[in-house]
Amino acid sequence: MNSLIKSFLILVATAFVATSALADGHEEPGLLTQHYTLKAKPGHYGQLMAALKAHTEWRKENGDPWAWELYSPQTGGRLDEVDIRSSGHHWADLDAYNGSEFQRNAGAHYLETVAPHVADIYTVIDAWDPEISAWPEGGPDYKLFDLSHYWLKPGHYQQWRAAVKKIHDILQAAEWPETYGFTRLVSGGSVPQVTLVLPRTSWADMEEPEPSAQDVTREALGEEESNKLWAAFIGAVAKTKTEVVQHRPELSVPAAE
Repeated sequence: MNSLIKSFLILVATAFVATSALADGHEEPGLLTQHYTLKAKPGHYGQLMAALKAHTEWRKENGDPWAWELYSPQTGGRLDEVDIRSSGHHWADLDAYNGSEFQRNAGAHYLETVAPHVADIYTVIDAWDPEISAWPEGGPDYKLFDLSHYWLKPGHYQQWRAAVKKIHDILQAAEWPETYGFTRLVSGGSVPQVTLVLPRTSWADMEEPEPSAQDVTREALGEEESNKLWAAFIGAVAKTKTEVVQHRPELSVPAAE
């Protein structure tokens, strides 16, 4: 997984510290992301970003065992907010990290430097869904992430996921070259909620791909069956919100070696 998963499985965060070991001795990454959204006090956005820069440097210098990715919204009504994400975790990793001496010291530094500029803070945990995602290792340096948040109708999650899984399988069988991923909210907000993440190298990269996903399913299934499949997807959705966020590597924290 690259920086998006380590940050947009989500925003606030990126450091999947796994607890289960593989047979070869390597750790198996988890699928959870700890996500924080900070809202600046009126007139404090610049001061908040400066404080986050200082806090980022403190975490680097003091060997943060988790990686954190910071994103700033570029569209929508959240221009005074920042998202911070740490990804790749298991549930037990939260116990180890939050109970550590490092986190206690980091919390004290946050309260001293960042908190005075924060009007509100919101935190959620989401989970990456690799079975319906096409996110190859490596890849280009993505600067922007086009996000579509879907609030599903009660009792319609399985309908939605079955449709997405079928669409995903068709796209992969056709070797559709686009990169995409899905996350699912597991704690901290209204559920069921899922997010489609589309990574972009630039604003020009926002153009609709050719062929589109609908074109590919139409070629594979025919017009009528393709329309039914997409209707199952859309019919499970109660509300949708879209936004673009920008990755801020200068305010992100790599995991300590």
